[in-house]
Amino acid sequence: MIDKKSLMTDTHSSMVFKLTNGFLLVASMVLSVLTFIAIQDILLALVAPLILTSEDATVQNKYTIVTIRNVWVLFGGTLLLGYLVTGIEYHAKRLDQERVRRILLYTLLVEIILIGLSVII
Repeated sequence: MIDKKSLMTDTHSSMVFKLTNGFLLVASMVLSVLTFIAIQDILLALVAPLILTSEDATVQNKYTIVTIRNVWVLFGGTLLLGYLVTGIEYHAKRLDQERVRRILLYTLLVEIILIGLSVII
């Protein structure tokens, strides 16, 4: 015989597990957009002093910085879009797996570290 009480507990635990993983997925997607901006800030903070401290601090050097930013927006934006689409597709199908939680927690950790690094730099 199946114990109805244990069945309800398993269903409830499974629902809580899916909701927790769903929340982690949404948080990861939101932080990925902020991480995209943080990486752009890190990139510009590292490259701008090298370009602007040259002897020819001209308009051409400033355009170089803008070009670097535009290339990052194009390349990074493509990566971000790919991550969002594949991440949602992959994780949404597997919200009830523990492996998904570990992947999302590692992803959140890396995103938070990159955002923190952006604030420090």
